[in-house]
Amino acid sequence: MQQTVSHYFAQGNSGSSCKMPKRKDTEKESAQNDEVSNKELKELFSNLIQKLESSMNEKLTALDKKVEETLIVIKEEITDMKTALQNQDDRLTDLEKLNTEVIQPQSKKVSLLEASLKELQDHITYQELRSRKYNLLFYGIPKAENEVSNEVIVNFLSEKLGMSTAESIMIKNSHRVPKNPNSSYKPGAPEAVIVKFVLMEDRNMILNHARNTTLPKGYAIRTDLPVHLKRKRAELAQKAYELRKSGMKTRIRETRDDVILEYRQKGSR
Repeated sequence: MQQTVSHYFAQGNSGSSCKMPKRKDTEKESAQNDEVSNKELKELFSNLIQKLESSMNEKLTALDKKVEETLIVIKEEITDMKTALQNQDDRLTDLEKLNTEVIQPQSKKVSLLEASLKELQDHITYQELRSRKYNLLFYGIPKAENEVSNEVIVNFLSEKLGMSTAESIMIKNSHRVPKNPNSSYKPGAPEAVIVKFVLMEDRNMILNHARNTTLPKGYAIRTDLPVHLKRKRAELAQKAYELRKSGMKTRIRETRDDVILEYRQKGSR
């Protein structure tokens, strides 16, 4: 019995010693397999990194190329802008030179000419006023066939102004003034009569009577003025009419070379 057990253990030990080398071989083979797998992973990662680096390099190269191309375009545009600005500066310089050398001297000449023209116009106006100062214009007097204008005026002074001395007033000349064909003002009104008096006293006396007498509607006596002042007086007369409708008191006054509208509230001084 004892031998049998011993023999069994001996056999058992013998069997165990035969199986152990197989486990070690398996572990070794597994370790080798692990080493192979790690190596493959390393190669795989290395390949991936190389591909990524290659792709990144390609993209960076392409990006660098685009950036360079864009910078070239921007530089060209900046150069064009600088050229355009330089051209504008050159034009401004030329204009400033033109202004300094041509326009300013011409402007001074024009200003001098305008001043001279104004002075000449004022002188002509003054001379016209002097030549017309003995004249009066009579509006609204009906026109008769074969009339004698001097007699027409004497009758008007006597009948409409009530002047008892009308027959003694000396008239140098008189005549009807042709109407302006382009004027639409009172188209049915008779032509005015212009009268040149011999004495300034007679002319002023008639004006005073006219200012203190209410003439029938449509009749008026006015001083004779140069054309441009007549036009201005007509415009002021229209304004005065509108002011009187709103309760104002008006007066058109003649100065040495102009016509002025004065107005104030009725009752005020």
